[in-house]
Amino acid sequence: MRILVVEDEEGLAESLRRGLSADGHWVDLAHDGHRGLELARTGPYDAVLLDLMLPGLSGYEICARLRADGDPTPVLMLTAKDGEYDEAEGLDCGADDYLTKPFSFVVLSARLRALARRAAAGPPRPPPPPPPRAQLRDPPRPRSRPRPHHNDFPVPLPPPPPAPPPRGGGGRHRRPPLHPPGR
Repeated sequence: MRILVVEDEEGLAESLRRGLSADGHWVDLAHDGHRGLELARTGPYDAVLLDLMLPGLSGYEICARLRADGDPTPVLMLTAKDGEYDEAEGLDCGADDYLTKPFSFVVLSARLRALARRAAAGPPRPPPPPPPRAQLRDPPRPRSRPRPHHNDFPVPLPPPPPAPPPRGGGGRHRRPPLHPPGR
């Protein structure tokens, strides 16, 4: 994997570079937020390890700008800020994972492998469509009656019954007017 480490503590950044290189990764380092954002935008990285408290731009700002640019590179925030609101803000601004200092290098390596697996799997699949809603109406009736057959020949049907007389309009069942005409 090609990994960008954005960390202002140079001793920690160098330790990360040595450890990740020993695991077979290519590692680039940046020690401030502006340089980190510049490298992240120009280099094709498989993952970005990002400290939050950096000179120039914070890790939150870098991550938010990368996501606003449409950059899908996995970001793992590696920081001393261990509050639940700090972690929530990091994830909400677009980070894929969050690890607090001090950390285990074994756990860091495992999380990088997990990020690589998720990135290789591609974008998440859309959720399945919701199940159809229950129908409250009766099932549709066939439009015509099936025709009876005898020896593969249709049997003629009698004509349909006459339609009922129209309701309330004309005909012999008319009500007499309340007032006779001319009064």
